[in-house]
Amino acid sequence: MDALQKAFSTNPQSPFIAMRLARFYHNIKDLAQAKITLEKALDMNSNDRRLHYTYAKLLLEMKESSGDLIRYHLQKLFTPSDTNYDAQMLFGRQIFINGDRDKSKAVFYQLGTAKIGTEIREKLYYPIEREFSWTDCKA
Repeated sequence: MDALQKAFSTNPQSPFIAMRLARFYHNIKDLAQAKITLEKALDMNSNDRRLHYTYAKLLLEMKESSGDLIRYHLQKLFTPSDTNYDAQMLFGRQIFINGDRDKSKAVFYQLGTAKIGTEIREKLYYPIEREFSWTDCKA
């Protein structure tokens, strides 16, 4: 841990070091310090997709951030034509939770046309803890 902290303080622009240190903090259940580490790294590397992914997943786990902040970081992870399906699925999930049903429907429609195996397509990923009613979906 000391070596990672020293390496990060010397080279905070390294996404590799930042993610390793954040993972260490995550493993010892210090999510606040993991968040601080990733925020510092994102300040130095605002275009690094891996940092945005790691940070967004941490925010989802912490359940204390705004849906718009999570959406912002998830949106940085992919382009509409790429194969980063996990990021697209998380993005669609988040915008559904945020209430943008039309856009989430478009994202999930696009994912539905992706050429992926049945074993992946039929697995439940990232369940939503809240129940939604029909009136929520019509919003």
